[in-house]
Amino acid sequence: MYECGLVASVKRSAAFDHIVTRAILAGCRPVLPDVGFYPELLPQSLHSMCLYPMKDEPLADLLMFAMEGAESWRAPDLRETFDRYDPVTACRAFDDRIEQVAVAAEIGR
Repeated sequence: MYECGLVASVKRSAAFDHIVTRAILAGCRPVLPDVGFYPELLPQSLHSMCLYPMKDEPLADLLMFAMEGAESWRAPDLRETFDRYDPVTACRAFDDRIEQVAVAAEIGR
């Protein structure tokens, strides 16, 4: 991922795609369908250069555009946006919440 520079997906209704999120965080330029969670994943400012309608020709056009401009791609810092998808962050939040519930239950006895 650190060397390829580009990540593409053709998943029509992805509820989540951990490979794409990791690749974007590694600096890869995304080429993703404009369906599923992908539009939520990227800031609106990146939609026109990273998302495509689910048809062959727009995908091919966007891939060509992305490969031609691969050297000029500057991956934006999306760590804050992606924190909600990080498994370690999510597990810590779950653990913290369970601990809060356990403490509240113990106090209520």
